[in-house]
Amino acid sequence: MAEIRRKKPAKSLGSGEDIPRGAAPTVRADADCFFRLARSGRQHPVWFGTLLFSIVLAVFLPALRDAFINFDDYGYVVYNVWVKKGLNWANLSRAFWTTEAANWHPLTWISHLIDVELFGLQPLGHHLTSVLLHAINALLVFVVLKKMTGAVWRSGCVAALFGLHPLHVESVAWVAERKDVLSTFFWLLALGSYAEWCRRPAESRGRTWFFYWLTVASAAAGLLSKPMVVTLPAVLWLLDDWPLQRRATLSQRVIEKIPFIALSVGSSFMTFYAQLTANAVMPLASVSVLGRVNNALMSYVGYLEKCFWPVDLAIYYPYPYNQPVWLAMAAVLLLGAITLASVRLRRTHPFLIVGWLWYLGTLVPVIGLVQVGNQAMADRYSYVPLLGIFIMVVWGACDWTQQHARRMQGLSVVAGGLLVVCASLTIHQLGYWRDDETLFRHALAVTERNWVAHQCLGHALARDPTRWDEAIVQCRAVVHYLPKSAKAHCSLGEVLVQRASHQAEGIAEFQASLAISSNYAPAHMALGRELRQMPERLGDAVRELETAVRLSPEDFDSHHELAQALAELPEREAECIAEYRAALQLSPEVLEAHNNLAILLARRPQSRPEAIAEYELVLRAKPDYAEVHNNLANALMQSPGRGGDAIIEYERALRLKPDYYEAEANFGFFLSQIPGREAEALRHFERALKINPTFEPVRMMRDRLQSATTH
Repeated sequence: MAEIRRKKPAKSLGSGEDIPRGAAPTVRADADCFFRLARSGRQHPVWFGTLLFSIVLAVFLPALRDAFINFDDYGYVVYNVWVKKGLNWANLSRAFWTTEAANWHPLTWISHLIDVELFGLQPLGHHLTSVLLHAINALLVFVVLKKMTGAVWRSGCVAALFGLHPLHVESVAWVAERKDVLSTFFWLLALGSYAEWCRRPAESRGRTWFFYWLTVASAAAGLLSKPMVVTLPAVLWLLDDWPLQRRATLSQRVIEKIPFIALSVGSSFMTFYAQLTANAVMPLASVSVLGRVNNALMSYVGYLEKCFWPVDLAIYYPYPYNQPVWLAMAAVLLLGAITLASVRLRRTHPFLIVGWLWYLGTLVPVIGLVQVGNQAMADRYSYVPLLGIFIMVVWGACDWTQQHARRMQGLSVVAGGLLVVCASLTIHQLGYWRDDETLFRHALAVTERNWVAHQCLGHALARDPTRWDEAIVQCRAVVHYLPKSAKAHCSLGEVLVQRASHQAEGIAEFQASLAISSNYAPAHMALGRELRQMPERLGDAVRELETAVRLSPEDFDSHHELAQALAELPEREAECIAEYRAALQLSPEVLEAHNNLAILLARRPQSRPEAIAEYELVLRAKPDYAEVHNNLANALMQSPGRGGDAIIEYERALRLKPDYYEAEANFGFFLSQIPGREAEALRHFERALKINPTFEPVRMMRDRLQSATTH
């Protein structure tokens, strides 16, 4: 790359900070008397940074009390069979090749793995990581802007707006949106190292290239966290003009950006592939080109509206399929007017065009021209783009007050008040994320036809048996809005079958789901599970579950349900064992599956040692599992030389569960085969019959033993 000359930034008069290059010279180039603080305070930005970090952290701490949300949190963490295993080499490898959740973001998966390793499935620890990352990001905004502009209080105000704005609650309080705060962390590191590279003199080549390649590495890490970082090369190009004001030819600037562009292209390809394979990209038949353009225009205006009036925020905004054309035309006029004004003022106020293009450009990947999912817009998408608007507002307000003391005093009061209001609104918004019901009832209150909120609220209510009727109402609303959705019918069926009296209606909903989409694996699994409860429909149940396994080979529930169905068919015992093993490969922590597998293995003399190992594995995880102690004793009883161990296990089972009549009967049968211990065997048979007088097989064994001992 060619050598680039950099000029030393000029100093402002009386502010003690650098003038943003390209700005018009004024008496006070930086209106840092926002709060009329002493000059000594300005010379210690470390104190400002510490205060900023502490305030942002304190404001977002209420997020630590929040639960996981049943919208993506369960898929990312709670029910994710491999993430729940925590950090290991197999999972680290998987993080880099999986396209699960319609995304390719290895570092985000690794961050979830680390959280599970540290905190298990307790939501507090997962929320703590996101809150800390957000507070660090606010600090990095301050540090990076101060490095590039030299303006302490302007940079601090932008960072405070970023850290305290309620529109950013979604990115922080939603565990599944870890990718937002993590990717932005690397984004800001890239900007900081790029600014340092630009600041260093060209002759210090060794140190210069270190910061350049550190920028490239940070950009790569950001892309591995969330593909929205693909716009970083364009932002670096903007920063070259302001505030860095670099003297570089067009070819030099292009050559410098080639590594970043290459990374962005690669990430875009991987992301599009992941979204296509997950069927997350909406086809043109569903949303026309004109409809996408209209929604994009309205979303640009919508984010601006929520930036300046952050109320009625929701986790999901339904897609507006019939939007009036005049609204899109009004959006064109507004966006065009702001663009024209920014262009005309680019020489005297270059921060306006930079901030505006930052906002417009960084929203491009998520503005809906390539529609992924059914949402019209999302608060989380504004996490990075709003930095451009904050820069425009803060630098513009400071320029407006530079030569008017009263304006500066008034602005100081207004700025302080705005930050207090932002913090208050953020705390209020965090309250909605306390649990599923609160969050989705709020979404229904501030939006219309919000089928996602109805569905998530319905499943949240269904967890409480006393609120089953309310859950049904919510799930029926989803089917009303989306009558041709396989998922909607399946979700309604899942809730209906929780009541035995509504099993037939639930089965009908599963069948309706499959009539819409015959390849919808969850409906096959749910239908097979219900049919398994009908002995006359066992064959149909097995066929449905086999289809579910074929369509979704990495779903634990499908393998487990199929194994349980096959267990009722003695002639298919080998297949049953294979399905239990496949299920345990996906979720080895399910102790019931280990126990069921061991029971099957114990029936085969050659597999009995493996069965014993399975039982022992369960007991290491749950030593008070009385049923497994009994099952282990049964297996040991049939193993040569392990009779003493069998007696110990029977005794442990009975200590843990004194009314365990099956263990009493098994223990009695084992003792009856040992010469001289017939009396003990009879005592165990009597105890079993006392607990369960209808246990006829035990009565027969007792009578036979009594008859043998009397003769």
